[in-house]
Amino acid sequence: MQANRIHVIAALSIQDQHADRAVAILRGLAETARTAAGNLRFEVLQHGATPARVATLETWADADAADAHMGSAYVAAALAELGPILAGPPAIERYVARA
Repeated sequence: MQANRIHVIAALSIQDQHADRAVAILRGLAETARTAAGNLRFEVLQHGATPARVATLETWADADAADAHMGSAYVAAALAELGPILAGPPAIERYVARA
């Protein structure tokens, strides 16, 4: 366990008819994020019973890396694409491992 690592869970509710599009946007985001400095993990998850519920599960080396990712042009572009198809505001939470 690395004390400085930041784990981010971003949960998004998508308009039902746009679930596939959202997953495609997030896949592109994941591909770019995985090459970013300090990225240790970036997964895109889709709820099995409710496909319009998607999430990203991310691990960053430290808060600076997570901040740089969130402030990046590629995240801004993904959020701009996702904005019109969201069913509500995303819930983005940061965690640190304790055990």
